[in-house]
Amino acid sequence: GRGRDDAVRSLRILVTALFFLLCFGAVALTCIALASTVTSRLFFSEAGKGALVSIAAFLALSRFTYDTYFRYLTATRRVFLPGVFQIAVMGLFPLAVILVGYPLSVDWLLAETAVGTFVLWIAFFLVGLVRRRNWSLAGLKPDIGILRKLVGYGAQRIPTILGLILMLSSPVVIAKQLHLPDGDVV
Repeated sequence: GRGRDDAVRSLRILVTALFFLLCFGAVALTCIALASTVTSRLFFSEAGKGALVSIAAFLALSRFTYDTYFRYLTATRRVFLPGVFQIAVMGLFPLAVILVGYPLSVDWLLAETAVGTFVLWIAFFLVGLVRRRNWSLAGLKPDIGILRKLVGYGAQRIPTILGLILMLSSPVVIAKQLHLPDGDVV
């Protein structure tokens, strides 16, 4: 994106990354949905929170794909669109969801935010494609060579990411296993 690749190759890198994230995300979401009841018991003392676990996973996927597209925009040295994109998706939209849906449950608010984030980044992506005059269908095909490089680049970071997740979530899991009240966990 920073001048090392032409526009078609940059777009192909983006499409390959998004394709991988969406395919991997669909498999991960299916596994999480199937195990959501068991997983929810690790984080919540009351039953019936399996949907919240699945919704949180979908929110994570929508934010991963959003972030991938946002980084593509900034790497291609665009200024205006990434700024508007960031303000809309990370600021205004979640605020609007809270203001409009305030009396609704947390599950519902997170689900709206997840779906909205997903729809917004896709809309920005399509608008960006229409506005660019130098793209071709060749740039919209995932490339297995690029995917190998991206997976190799990302695989090195998995232990750090898992360690961070463990570090941040283990106090909550331990507190819930000790049956501490929610206020103490917070």
